[in-house]
Amino acid sequence: MAPKDKLEGDALPISQQAYIYRTYLEADNTVALTPKSTDNGFIFSLLMVVLKFQGII
Repeated sequence: MAPKDKLEGDALPISQQAYIYRTYLEADNTVALTPKSTDNGFIFSLLMVVLKFQGII
């Protein structure tokens, strides 16, 4: 999956898409180096999925 798909990059300016994509390539998907504004929502939703899954079990 392309990084811009994960971050919904289509809604961002082209330069911001390029920055995010380049950051993902250089960081090899390391979360700490990605832009914070897009990180927090993605991490939070991922955390909520994990918590829901744990709650069911």
